[in-house]
Amino acid sequence: MYAINGRLLMMVGVLVLAGYSKSAQAQLAVGTWIPKSGQFVGQITMKVEMCCGNGRRISYFIKSNPAATMIIESALDGSEVPVLVGGKPSDQTMAIKRIDSRHTLTVIKMDAKAFGTSRAELSAAGNMLTVENTTAAYADQKPTKKTEIWVKQ
Repeated sequence: MYAINGRLLMMVGVLVLAGYSKSAQAQLAVGTWIPKSGQFVGQITMKVEMCCGNGRRISYFIKSNPAATMIIESALDGSEVPVLVGGKPSDQTMAIKRIDSRHTLTVIKMDAKAFGTSRAELSAAGNMLTVENTTAAYADQKPTKKTEIWVKQ
């Protein structure tokens, strides 16, 4: 129904990094991010806000025809949450787990089946996210691994 490109969903795992714990680091992650490298440069903007206790609301503004918005609200505790597209639940979920103040691990499912993982690392300065996305093998496709870099605006 509201399927989002699997690659785009993996990229979303990146933003997971927007959710760390303590004081200054947490404040650095909140804000607006754009991709510096990867397939979606110039096509998407990510906004990270506080929500869900110590969690994050991650909103993706996708420049497409028509434009789309994708939102994930996570407590960053590894629990599965729906991916909202256009304000409605899609067939995708994400489970974002904060590992430490600079690292997250995200498991992405499509139609209740594991699709891939994202491992994100926030730079020590808090202005760059490096995300390694790994997709699962499906049908005749092989697993893929791609790295993306996001910069804070």
